[in-house]
Amino acid sequence: MNCRGFALFLVVGLCCLGFSVDAYAWRSILYDMDWSPPHTQDSAPDFETQKLIQDFSYAGYRRSEVELPQVSGPVFDVVEDFGADATGSSDTTGAIQDAIDVAAEAGGGVVYLPAGTYRVSPSGDASASLRIRSSNIVLRGDGPSQTYLLNDEWQMRGTDIIRVDSPNAGWASVPDGSPETDIASDLLEPTVEIPVENAQGFSPGDWVVLRADATDPFTAEHNMEDLWADQSLGAGVLFIRQVLTVDDSTNILTIDVPTRYYLKTRDNARVHLVNPHLEEVGLEDFSIGNIEHPNHGSSSGWGVNEYHDEGSNAYDVHASYALRLQRVRNSWVRNVHTYRPEQNESEAHVLSNGLRIGNSVAVTVKDSHFQRALYAGGGGNAYMVRITNAQEILMQDTVVGYNRHGFVFSHMQTSGNVIHRGRAEHTGWRAVPGGAGSSGSDHHMWLSQSNLVDNTQLLRDYFVAFYRHTWGSNHGHSAVHSVFWNLEGLEYYSNRDHIVNTQQARYGYAIGTRGEATGISTAGTPSFAGEAHRTEPEDHVEGEGEGATLEPRSLFADQLYRRMTSPQPDGRASTPEVSPPGGSFGESQQVQISSESADATIYYTLNGATPTTDSAIYDAPIELDEDTNLRAVAVADGLADSPVTAAAFRFSGDDCRTIADTWWSTPSSRQIGPFEFEFEATPSVQPINSVMGLSDGDAHRYQDLAAIARFSPEGIIDARNGGDYEADTSIYYEASTTYRFRFVVDIGAGTYDVYVTPEGEEQEVLIASDYDFRTEQAKVYRLNRFASFAAEGENLICDLVMPADLVANESEQEGDDGDDGGDDDNGSDGDDTDTENGGQDDGHNHDTGDDPDDDTDDHGDDGSDSTGDPIDETPEGEETQQSDDPTTASSQSSCSSTAISPANALFLVGLFGLWLLGIRRNRDALAKGDDR
Repeated sequence: MNCRGFALFLVVGLCCLGFSVDAYAWRSILYDMDWSPPHTQDSAPDFETQKLIQDFSYAGYRRSEVELPQVSGPVFDVVEDFGADATGSSDTTGAIQDAIDVAAEAGGGVVYLPAGTYRVSPSGDASASLRIRSSNIVLRGDGPSQTYLLNDEWQMRGTDIIRVDSPNAGWASVPDGSPETDIASDLLEPTVEIPVENAQGFSPGDWVVLRADATDPFTAEHNMEDLWADQSLGAGVLFIRQVLTVDDSTNILTIDVPTRYYLKTRDNARVHLVNPHLEEVGLEDFSIGNIEHPNHGSSSGWGVNEYHDEGSNAYDVHASYALRLQRVRNSWVRNVHTYRPEQNESEAHVLSNGLRIGNSVAVTVKDSHFQRALYAGGGGNAYMVRITNAQEILMQDTVVGYNRHGFVFSHMQTSGNVIHRGRAEHTGWRAVPGGAGSSGSDHHMWLSQSNLVDNTQLLRDYFVAFYRHTWGSNHGHSAVHSVFWNLEGLEYYSNRDHIVNTQQARYGYAIGTRGEATGISTAGTPSFAGEAHRTEPEDHVEGEGEGATLEPRSLFADQLYRRMTSPQPDGRASTPEVSPPGGSFGESQQVQISSESADATIYYTLNGATPTTDSAIYDAPIELDEDTNLRAVAVADGLADSPVTAAAFRFSGDDCRTIADTWWSTPSSRQIGPFEFEFEATPSVQPINSVMGLSDGDAHRYQDLAAIARFSPEGIIDARNGGDYEADTSIYYEASTTYRFRFVVDIGAGTYDVYVTPEGEEQEVLIASDYDFRTEQAKVYRLNRFASFAAEGENLICDLVMPADLVANESEQEGDDGDDGGDDDNGSDGDDTDTENGGQDDGHNHDTGDDPDDDTDDHGDDGSDSTGDPIDETPEGEETQQSDDPTTASSQSSCSSTAISPANALFLVGLFGLWLLGIRRNRDALAKGDDR
């Protein structure tokens, strides 16, 4: 292209950019490039009068600083060791409970349910069919399509199928012998520094309660005197935090996670220790379902309020849960689904509710799916995921559907929780005649604070965070300072024109929507329109319908990246370093672990479990010669425990793996800087369609991969470059021919090179030079899995060699340390349909103490009776965008010999000015939240 042509191209391009709002990325006026967490600012905005975007990146297992553990043992096989029947023919409750209890006596382990169906039921007056009451227990199946837990009791009022709960008292109870001190001054903004009257008795590492009462002045400040004066609102605002440092001279406690709402001395703000929680409990890789009520086809007994009436059908099933986690922390639910037992004539999976998390903190729920409640009446029924008096919970890649309420935040001790990606679908669904309609996914009651819903899809569902007046037990304000960020609407609910309705106490935020349904409302509910003064000022709205160009695409991912790439706070021991840092090996390895913290003791495990002070102490190199998941933590006097470090060691030699139409991923060493890896791949047919690459965490879909090579349907080997597949040099592959791949990856830069050596040749070919990570993974800060999938045919993967086996890691040896960042979300932006690449959209009460369950909710519209199955994860081929000319990528044109005339230059300058004016006009419109 000559210079005149280039000038014309530039003019047209600038004009289009200047006057099309869709042509550029935009940022929220509350989250610009220079944003910093409010708790780090010298003059932070306060919760009472100002708008603020908080740092939500602390949600999840161990603050999302480490991936979920892959615990390997000891294993307690319920079939081989305890005689459980996996055919579904007889009850296995006793055998499974015995396995759980024996594992607890042994100090923990994996209670393993091999593929099959396991019948369970509650015994006598038990509050659950199965109960976990000890730390370090992992209940694991072979996957949700292989292992099924079937609860065959339908009289389950207030009873759970699986309950995980600590025997200790709740959050508001002060443990015997606990120090207790008043907070010395009002804390009106997010902070991690807590001034107290007396810091003595507290130590680094302590878990503490920061709390204030819901006093009359507090309720008056929220215009709730008439609704909350006689209510039992628990302990009022309350936060569970871990102490990092204690300064006895200034009486300041430094905590790990900032406060989420104000604490005032007027409201008896104080600090004490928290009662012990269960830790390191995992529920993973199984499906759970309940047989239906025998009267499921009856036209009576299922009324919205009949759960009160003893003898009614609704009474029998009221307030039951498939899973309940109570008083746990640093735990997880991974890859757990509900399912429809084959005995059920209705579409129901569960009798009433899916998952409830209460009085808990730092829990991750990932890759799970909860749906289809039999009874959708009032009083707390048909809630698929309920977070009640729980904090810093991360719901990631999780789907809820066919319910009364999908995702639910509830009560005043609920704060800092994040729903990241995933989907809420088909609210208002009923499996039995009668019952209630829907209020969507919601903030339910009593002022939960500062939660984030990020990049979540809505299919005939919507999120609400509005004033609920006298509904139920005078719910009143349901939320304050919660954020809806870049939600994607696939289809509106039948009688709604919005996917977000936000009318929060003080401020709430809806920033960016995208998709086919994008409406945002701040009107609350028509029933209480005359009470809008209670929620003034109006909530903050930006970018309705413009989420496709919002930067960053994910708030949680961006904040985690920022935090993990910034200096970490003082007060924690230095993270242990493992050498070699894991990988694939052909011979045994001497592994060393070190920490920069002086006098630190390093504790480690070799089974993937999180180490504690009861674990083995590192005092000499460890010899490993079999597959091992090593984890280590540093403990030092006067400091909180270090973050946990993990390293996976594999001794597979020349072992191979056949890849077909099921995603396969294997742990590799955790990489955060420049590195290389190699493997061999042999396609069974030509053409095939198979991807191979690296991810952060297990890959279940194309969007989870960052650096990707592919045997394409077009018959060439290519690689992903941002949003498309390309190849700098075309290699046409053949069936049953082996190709050696070498990746050179720079995580800090988000780029990689791919070299391929065809079988029988010595010279490797560079097919991808400086390619960008897949767009959804642009800010991934670590890679720790090799993954592959074949949509067609089979692909044989052999001789996977990770960095520890390679000598040539020169860029790292030369001091290019890369970017030690944070994006513990796989960098993906939701269950986005990968249509440009041929893919498909993947779908993937006995309360005690401080966790009241007074949720009478006698309202709701009749919902959809749609019974369509959720969208299954069935990825297909991804299109290649490849030039026929392999030299095109390296061709260049030069303008050095042709000058642009002064008149043309002036013309371009004028157009550039118009372009800037257009950009400013459009940005101003977006900043004001105009409907465009």
